[in-house]
Amino acid sequence: MALVRQVPVVDPNIRHWDPKGRYADSFIKCYEHWCLEVSYMQHTLGCFALFSRHKVERLSELSGAALAELADVNREIETALGSGQTFQPDRYNYLQLGNVLHHLHIHGVPRYVAPRFAFGREWKDNSFGAPPMWLSDDVEVELVVSIRDEIISLFKQLNYLD
Repeated sequence: MALVRQVPVVDPNIRHWDPKGRYADSFIKCYEHWCLEVSYMQHTLGCFALFSRHKVERLSELSGAALAELADVNREIETALGSGQTFQPDRYNYLQLGNVLHHLHIHGVPRYVAPRFAFGREWKDNSFGAPPMWLSDDVEVELVVSIRDEIISLFKQLNYLD
């Protein structure tokens, strides 16, 4: 079966950290202050990134409203990943690094005690209980699209998306 890529239309002015649209396939949802995307670096199954829609580099530069919304966004993605059969993480790690991309973004890393089987492969979290093992290579876009579509489906089931 051929993979149908359903690239959402995303205004490049909203996603100013990706002006060429290189990562448009990963887009899940934009909020007032944040955009949620699947990470191209799947350190563990279901890794995601939260990008500030404001041109800032530090958490301390955010407004109170942006910080409050961050909690709501985290609640939505955590609830969605925990609601279906595919993900069901045991914990979450959040990392705000900014070493390469100098735009405030937060990496969400679902953590798993036991292996998961999804998208035609086994996923092991070999560093559970310690900082996540950091991968340096992007996974293939088809995998990102499959993970994104599964998360979007969960968001729709939970009425987080139309």
